[in-house]
Amino acid sequence: MRAIIGYMLLGLGVLVAWPVQIGIWLFGIYYIITAFINSGIFAGLISISIVVVGSSILFMIIHFLSLPYIAVVNALLERQVIEEREKNRMNAECEMLAGENIKSLSQSGKWLAKAGMSSEEIEKEIEKRQKEADEDFIEREKARNIPKDARKEIVKLHKMVKHHKHLYYDLNSPEISDDAYDHLKHRLYLIEQAYPRQALTGSVSKGRH
Repeated sequence: MRAIIGYMLLGLGVLVAWPVQIGIWLFGIYYIITAFINSGIFAGLISISIVVVGSSILFMIIHFLSLPYIAVVNALLERQVIEEREKNRMNAECEMLAGENIKSLSQSGKWLAKAGMSSEEIEKEIEKRQKEADEDFIEREKARNIPKDARKEIVKLHKMVKHHKHLYYDLNSPEISDDAYDHLKHRLYLIEQAYPRQALTGSVSKGRH
């Protein structure tokens, strides 16, 4: 949304600034031509100096007045670039962590199978270990007691989950894998469990694709 507003303001600025500057130059050319025709060569040469100096001053004034406008446009567009980089970083991190988790579970399953466990026993054992790991994470977060940081992460994760949910369901164009999406939601769920007072209304952390 910020990018759209930024580009709209940029386009509006171009539509206003360029015609004004072109109009100034056209008026200057008209002034010079009429000076040559009506007052002679000497007056025409003087009119050139007047137009150059006058138009330069006007352009400087226009530029000075447009500085706050330009600053707002740059801030909007730069913020969009920063958010896009952060989103790409988070997507890559989710993919990496989800891949590591799958690899770890696969390795654990192989070791448990070698220990003589059946498929059902392995599944129950892995679920038990995951539950214990989740509980340990929640307890560590509670011990850290950083609600402000937790709130920021919850808001960021909440936005990302809604974004990817929209891409998946509404646009049928997911940016990340299902495993990465599940990891993202699970991370949000754990943070909200550790800091229930910081959780947002209408949590999106439960459930999967």
